[in-house]
Amino acid sequence: MKQVEGWWLPDHEEHLLPFLTSEKGGPVGTYQAHKLSAALKYVRGWRRAVDVGAHVGLWSRPLWGFFQDVVAFEPVAGHRDCWQANIAPPNRVPPRTVLPWALHEREGAAAIHVSTGSSGDAWLRSEEAGEGERAELRVYDSLPAIRDLPVDFVKLDCEGGELFALRGMERMLQRDRPAVIVEQKPGRAARYGLGETEAVTWLEAMGATLREEIGGDYILSWW
Repeated sequence: MKQVEGWWLPDHEEHLLPFLTSEKGGPVGTYQAHKLSAALKYVRGWRRAVDVGAHVGLWSRPLWGFFQDVVAFEPVAGHRDCWQANIAPPNRVPPRTVLPWALHEREGAAAIHVSTGSSGDAWLRSEEAGEGERAELRVYDSLPAIRDLPVDFVKLDCEGGELFALRGMERMLQRDRPAVIVEQKPGRAARYGLGETEAVTWLEAMGATLREEIGGDYILSWW
């Protein structure tokens, strides 16, 4: 790991460096401060946020400043190590953890691709076979310790697999109707045979309303 502008990052990370430097001291302390600030306008309660594709905690850390609890998911081991260093330093009580799974609509496993130089470009291979690190796939609505907890905000950045994660949390979404920010960058969902903004269309079919789009991230809410 290496530290840049107060953040621990994988040693090979280069893509994020100019963003962290140029936006240091942003209003919510993250390199995507403007996106988080925009999304928080649609939050109705401050009990719990869910960070899907938590990476090194660039969203999780500022979310702790707004919500009573943050449930984070990150399947890449090296990213989780950085997340722990960024979110749970020794003087932080209680200890905070990130769950080691990739959220999906089915249980199973898949190989993970992580791009050298851009650790955020980490995605599940469509096939389950493959060398290197593997991810355990879990369905949010089937996690007994988590599925019944109330949720007020969901952030998803799965490099194209956001729709799969959303389908796996349909029960929670229908129950709690949280504000959602979901990444749908061009070309990412096509890896899985999905339309470019199919996750947005799916949420709209559930009754959510698209509020804003900022640089490939879509903010939706039910009010």
